[in-house]
Amino acid sequence: MELALNTPHLDQAIAQCTALLQGKRVVVALGNRLALTSTVLSAPIQPVGVGGATTENEAFSLVQRQFPALLMVSEELESGYGIRLLQRVRERWPHIAQLIFLSRETQLVVQEALDAGANGVMFISSLGSGHGDFMQALRTTAAGGVYLPAALQRLLAADRLSLPPLVEPLTPREHQVVAAVARGLT
Repeated sequence: MELALNTPHLDQAIAQCTALLQGKRVVVALGNRLALTSTVLSAPIQPVGVGGATTENEAFSLVQRQFPALLMVSEELESGYGIRLLQRVRERWPHIAQLIFLSRETQLVVQEALDAGANGVMFISSLGSGHGDFMQALRTTAAGGVYLPAALQRLLAADRLSLPPLVEPLTPREHQVVAAVARGLT
């Protein structure tokens, strides 16, 4: 991927991102130190960022101390698991918006992230693609909505249409068991 710098399109994206984040406190938790440093020092994040971390426990502690409006996290962390971090934060502070960047592009992982409380799901492979996913994810999560990439929305819609109806609806407990099995629990 080639990323063109100093273009009107990039300048516009930076301005939009800055405006969307203005007045919000942001914590960033990414497992890659270069990505974390680059993100927290970027023009839109630097003025509103209150900290960054590379591990689940560091990020949780940072959220506990800083009470951000937005948590941006990657699935993979140096230690711990980004999706578990989402779940821990959602249980304690349900008002914090959460945007996760996934490296694994499967429905199962996306569903796991949504079940954990993600307000926005992005695929790392879509960053810098020019499709505007990141800006749309910020807009949607800032407005209190749930963001999924367009390709995933189409895939989920197609799967829903092709599924046979249930013989009888699942009970709330059966939903919990299915969700646990989907996360790999026995």
